[in-house]
Amino acid sequence: ELAEGGWPVPGLQVLELMTQSRRSDAVANRTRLLDAARDAFADLGPAAEVTYIAERAGVGVGTIYRHFGSKEGLLHEVVLEAVAEFERELGDSEQSAEPVAALRVFLIALLHATDSYGWLFDAMLSGQLPEEASHGIEGVEAGRRLSAVLERGVTSGAFRGDLDVDVASNLLLGAPATRADVEY
Repeated sequence: ELAEGGWPVPGLQVLELMTQSRRSDAVANRTRLLDAARDAFADLGPAAEVTYIAERAGVGVGTIYRHFGSKEGLLHEVVLEAVAEFERELGDSEQSAEPVAALRVFLIALLHATDSYGWLFDAMLSGQLPEEASHGIEGVEAGRRLSAVLERGVTSGAFRGDLDVDVASNLLLGAPATRADVEY
């Protein structure tokens, strides 16, 4: 910006650089907090204390509240990250791949999610995940997507015609909860 007479406004460029620097610090803090939270929740479950998470991230506790509003908000962000990672790995495989290949992609994605976020499955199944943390993930539709693959496989003859899709889907989705130590 120019002042009267066409001269630059003193300090404006410095102020813009400082603002940019603060924004990059905030992004770095947010990333460190999410990494530390993921590790802390993996170690201690949803009961991990904010002081512990902040210490692991190398920031003050207030930074958690500025970025996420609460510990539950931070946990919610980690849950959304887990869901996004799972969805990215699945892609559109249930529609584009042959049923057997699509099932393989689905199961590998599920095992990767279990490997990275097994604590989350445990917390959900045991009722330890606060409701606020799981808000908005109902639309993941893993069961519907898996059922679609299985139904397509039955219809195409890739899977047995007498396969009970609902039972098979529930069994496969429950497998990570019972066998988080599976090697793949």
